[in-house]
Amino acid sequence: MSGASILLPAAASAVVLNTVENFNGGLVGFGGPVNYSILTGGVDGPSDGFLAITSASPNIFATRVIQPGPFTGNYRAIGANAVQFSLLDLDSEDSVVVRVGFGIRNVNFWVSNLSFDPVFGAPWQEVTVSFDDASGWTQVIGAGGATDFELALENAETFQIRADAVADGKEPDTIAGSIGIDNVSFLAIPEPGIGLLLALLPGCFLRRSRAV
Repeated sequence: MSGASILLPAAASAVVLNTVENFNGGLVGFGGPVNYSILTGGVDGPSDGFLAITSASPNIFATRVIQPGPFTGNYRAIGANAVQFSLLDLDSEDSVVVRVGFGIRNVNFWVSNLSFDPVFGAPWQEVTVSFDDASGWTQVIGAGGATDFELALENAETFQIRADAVADGKEPDTIAGSIGIDNVSFLAIPEPGIGLLLALLPGCFLRRSRAV
């Protein structure tokens, strides 16, 4: 960890394990420099709402929730080790490479190494990003390494879905683009070894619950 101390935000665990945000109730705290709207045609059918993120001209392409708000708080305390959501490309004219970011703005922020590039005309794509360890993430603000990663998980003041062709900078890409987001949830996914062990036990069934 670097010599500079990290200032932590006031605790506020708004995130709830296994709760699925389907955007049928509005924007749910998302904001940022691009345009937002709720459209229909989400994962669950023609009348299902989803969050559309659009920018007709080049702009910093990201959407975020800032504490207090959904998807912020202490991910470790609720047992979450992954975030899951569905993606849709809304415009054949662009290609938006999507990554996840979380942490403390301007102090300790991380962006996923795993990225997704939804294909226009393809159905909704469900994606999952693991929080298991720092090796799957790049610290774009701060320099404390794995120690900072744990602090970010325990004090996630901001959650972000962003365009990043490469996870190498503080700011998301400046592009024009349009994507859809639906069914965002934080999950506790068993490690592969644990899941295999449980599956081998007689009478033991794994089931992922979803509260809507």
